[in-house]
Amino acid sequence: MSSPILAGSKTLSYTESGAAINITTKILSASDADSPASALKFKVTPGSDATDATGFFYLKEAPAVKVSGFTLDEVKTGKVFFKPGTSSTAPTITVTANDGTSDSFGSTLTIKMKAVNDLASFTVSPLSISEGASIDMKGKLSATDEDSTASQLVYSVSGTLAGSFIKTTTVNGKSVEKVVTKFTQADVDGVNGISIAFKHDGSSNKPVINFTLTDAGGAKLTKPAVVTLSEGDDPAVIGGSKTLSYSEDGAAIKITTKILNATDEVETGKAPTASDALKFTVAAGSAIGTKETGFFYSGDAKTVNPVIAKVTDFSLKDITDGKVFFQPGTTNTQPIIKITVNDGNSTSTSADLIVKFKAVNDAPTITFAASTLDITEGGTIKLKDKLSASDEETLPTDKGLLTYSVSGKLAGAFHKITGEGTAKVDKVVTKFTQADVDSDFISFIHDGSDKSPAIKFTLTDAGKAKSEKTAVIDFTHLASSGESDIGTDANEKFSFASGFKLIDGGKGTDTLIVKTDLNLGGASGVTLKNLESIKLDGSVKLTLSVADVLALSTTADQVKIDGGATAKVDLGTAAWTKGAEANGYTTYTNSTATLVIDTDIVVIKDISVV
Repeated sequence: MSSPILAGSKTLSYTESGAAINITTKILSASDADSPASALKFKVTPGSDATDATGFFYLKEAPAVKVSGFTLDEVKTGKVFFKPGTSSTAPTITVTANDGTSDSFGSTLTIKMKAVNDLASFTVSPLSISEGASIDMKGKLSATDEDSTASQLVYSVSGTLAGSFIKTTTVNGKSVEKVVTKFTQADVDGVNGISIAFKHDGSSNKPVINFTLTDAGGAKLTKPAVVTLSEGDDPAVIGGSKTLSYSEDGAAIKITTKILNATDEVETGKAPTASDALKFTVAAGSAIGTKETGFFYSGDAKTVNPVIAKVTDFSLKDITDGKVFFQPGTTNTQPIIKITVNDGNSTSTSADLIVKFKAVNDAPTITFAASTLDITEGGTIKLKDKLSASDEETLPTDKGLLTYSVSGKLAGAFHKITGEGTAKVDKVVTKFTQADVDSDFISFIHDGSDKSPAIKFTLTDAGKAKSEKTAVIDFTHLASSGESDIGTDANEKFSFASGFKLIDGGKGTDTLIVKTDLNLGGASGVTLKNLESIKLDGSVKLTLSVADVLALSTTADQVKIDGGATAKVDLGTAAWTKGAEANGYTTYTNSTATLVIDTDIVVIKDISVV
């Protein structure tokens, strides 16, 4: 006895989740040599245990009932249907035929299924966040899709975010953050150490966030997030133009609310912040606070001393009351001014004031290295390291832009000497630069007369600003052989060579400089008078008598002698009385004559000194 034989194409052609298809004998049939067609039945696996995802067979009269078998007659009469499944994975279906006695060999149906891109599904958990805080999205976003992997499921965000989504990755061992508007489910899940967080911007604005999920096939689904924002105490916000417009060293400017203002958000259940509680502070990093840089002060601009009333803190009420001023600085360096405001609970971020600054060309400054310029009759003095100029608008490398002109009764001339040997150039000048001075090109050569120079220096910068300064000259006369040298100014110095005829200091306190041994009593034909001071220069010996002292100082009858430990004074045979030592000097007297001698000097003592 033979078994049934399956026939037909044994092929199911359908679209995923599509319409049911009628099973005809072209698709499935059977024959048996020993049995009538009415006796043949089919058995399918899976049958009544099939799922909606895999698809199932049913009979026309009961579409919702899954069947595991049906007869050939039911196929022939159009009562058998197959309902395609919802899965994009083709099912495996086997079928056998039975003639009442035996089964045919089982056969697996050929499935020709056209898969469709099913919409992904995702859930968004409620988001609870505080102002300015961050929330990790792991566990807050979850998506599934039978056609896509987690890395193929892409979220894009839109709405009024009041914040940003931050993607954190690790690059070369360092954490790197980037603001994103797109990310994957794999990113959310923390694959490869990636994390996605939402950071609120710190305002009182509640985020409105819409998530749109796109799967690998391009299908999209959008869902909003339910967001709860915990309101915090927001810092006050600095307002106004935040701009200071002024000129260097100019008049004080009043700070108004157009220039500097502040607002503070009113939190739920709280009263607005009073203007006197909103405190501005000149923040760290500000380059002001001095006369040179400028400073804020508080009070009445007409009656308050700005320096005494300097402030680094003031309130919004002080501004509205017209009590806050900015005093511009004296330099042409534009200041950096940073301001914060505090509402009594928190401090705002620092705001830079915009400075619209008009610099002015300040006059340059002349500086002499010493209190006097020491000039000797007929001598030469180099100005390098003795004369310097400074100007805040001139760079140190641009000293050639600072020009001196000289005037007065020079009793000599300024020379600009450059080059050496046959290339040497000596030129008399009345103008030269600080660069010339620093290069050691400029010298003053006295004309050899008895006249002390009177020199006024006028300094001009690149912007034509000028300053003037008259040098204090320490002039030393040279008494030559046979010469009569009479002082013309007060407080002069006289030096001599042997054989001079007359040195008359004239008015003031005048000094005789002794550079070689001198015996005043033995200097025949020599007259010294009106010299109140003697300086012994080096290892020299001065011999003098009472008469010499009286002749030298015709008015006070007193001579002061300075010198070092190698100098000597021989008082001769007169009876001098030695007085007490005071302030580095010892006094010797004889009648009306008085000597005041530096204690460093060796006084040759004999029996005449008591």
